[in-house]
Amino acid sequence: MNRYRLFGSIAIALLVAMMATFVASAQSSEDLKQVKLKIGVSGSVEKNKIETITNAFKGVSESEFNIPEKTLTVKYNADEINTEMLMHLLKVVGYDSEIAQERKSTDNETEKTKSTVKG
Repeated sequence: MNRYRLFGSIAIALLVAMMATFVASAQSSEDLKQVKLKIGVSGSVEKNKIETITNAFKGVSESEFNIPEKTLTVKYNADEINTEMLMHLLKVVGYDSEIAQERKSTDNETEKTKSTVKG
């Protein structure tokens, strides 16, 4: 009978952990910011590479590279990473970037900024 209690306790703990994760992700999605970075590369191979790299950064929830515009749109948690850090990390892996557009993810208004990280 102790096995069943242990199993029940583990199941409840897992359920509570899953619910806490869901609540935390719901709260953090409200705090997401979005930045559009201009990057001077094109092609589907580069698109996949850049998206894979940026999605691996802690704090990035989503990234999408637009081949025709040569822009990378990144949604991120501003408590974990910021635009300058994103640009620096991209520079470290070999991509120069500049901010084309930056805004809070839930807002419709955009704030244009000029900032460049080049080698």
